[in-house]
Amino acid sequence: MKKLLIIFLSFLFFSFTSILAASENNYISSEYDYELKNKIPQILEIDKNLKFKSKIIKHKGEKLHRKNIAAKDGAILVSNFPGVKGNVQRFQLTKGCADNSWDCREKSLAIKLKRSELNFPNDNNMAAKYGHRTKIKFSVFIPDNPTVDHLGVYDDIMHFGQLHGYGDEDVPYKFVIVPSSDLGIVNTVDKKGNVIASKADALNPNAIQHGDLAFYFRSVIFPDNLDSHSKENALIISRKGNFHNKWIEFEIDILWAQNKLGELTLKHDNREIFSCIKCVTAPINQDVAKRDGKKSQQRFNFQWGIYSWRKGGESIKKFSDFEPPMAVAFYKDIHWSNKKEISKKKAKLTLPKSKIKLEGKYKLNWYWVNTNNVTNKVTRSERIVSDVIFFKNGKFQFEKIGSSNIISDKYRKKIKILQYYDDEIRIQGYLDLDTDQETTSVLIILKNNNATFKGSGIFEEYSDKTENIKIVLAPLN
Repeated sequence: MKKLLIIFLSFLFFSFTSILAASENNYISSEYDYELKNKIPQILEIDKNLKFKSKIIKHKGEKLHRKNIAAKDGAILVSNFPGVKGNVQRFQLTKGCADNSWDCREKSLAIKLKRSELNFPNDNNMAAKYGHRTKIKFSVFIPDNPTVDHLGVYDDIMHFGQLHGYGDEDVPYKFVIVPSSDLGIVNTVDKKGNVIASKADALNPNAIQHGDLAFYFRSVIFPDNLDSHSKENALIISRKGNFHNKWIEFEIDILWAQNKLGELTLKHDNREIFSCIKCVTAPINQDVAKRDGKKSQQRFNFQWGIYSWRKGGESIKKFSDFEPPMAVAFYKDIHWSNKKEISKKKAKLTLPKSKIKLEGKYKLNWYWVNTNNVTNKVTRSERIVSDVIFFKNGKFQFEKIGSSNIISDKYRKKIKILQYYDDEIRIQGYLDLDTDQETTSVLIILKNNNATFKGSGIFEEYSDKTENIKIVLAPLN
């Protein structure tokens, strides 16, 4: 009898530890052979009754490629979803990284990037361009995770649908679960575009909160955000805990324009929650349509599924031992339509031709400036290095390069200097800031003040501070 009791307790202990292990790392092995077994990963209670249909997912008769799917079980077609006639698309985060040029980079692995996404259209000729009107409609079901309070628990920013341009940084619109690192960085806006909680006002009850479902505007719509590829505003769709385990329907109607011919309307469950006419709806910053540093023609498509990455330097260190929580999402009724409404020439930003009017020697002073996100006060201002530049006949060259490993020499000498207006100089480039030569695209707009041009650009934003690079360009002769 004692032997039987020991065997029973051993079995009980083994079962408990197996369940615990599954809950701590709720990932599938991703080794299913669908051709033979046609299995559905058993993550949620709802998975028990689903029926596998296919790993091939089509839209408008077109088979969608899987370059953003890490494993076979990352995106499948299923049926028998409660209350739904027909098939739905099931997505989940899986082990491994997708077979593309982005997800398996060392930097992507460091931020624990996980992706199971499809996109449409695959054909670039069908993608949206400047002057096109795009209408998107889809429904998403985001279940509770069985082991964590909410999906942003480890500061992973999770996308559940995004409009993506050609460039690496062209993500003007996305539906996300808010990470804690965005508190104090991203402004909260209302349906008319009014800022109801500034980025420095994270304690405001109207502000986005950790775990909310929100719609992010990046480098579009809002004038203060247009010059940077990273500035964002957020519209709250639903508070943490209120959007799970139910179908949510979204409609987006957008006229793509880099000037004030653009229009955008967003509906949630057939209710308008944002509208803007005469708005800049397509990015205009210096990184538009750049992929791996190379520029091409801009085009936009819709990506849906789940895309997760850990946001914020401190969070990467703090949660380094934790994988992103298991996320599962279901999609149905996905519609995309796109047609030309106005000419590309009318919808595209046209700047005057750059012509540098400076002549002679100038000293280029580089500063590291930090500001407090709550008080907006400068907490650090340090001159790092100086260079000497010679301007002649609209061109420039470095006569002297200062020595610095903080804002490194090899990056400073690759900057671009543009002048569209008499009182303004633009300096842009990929720069570092004591970051082991890891660069960020920075735009610095310098304004004329008695023949000396001064300005600063954001290098990195954190929840409590913003790091900026400041430049003072002063004549020497």
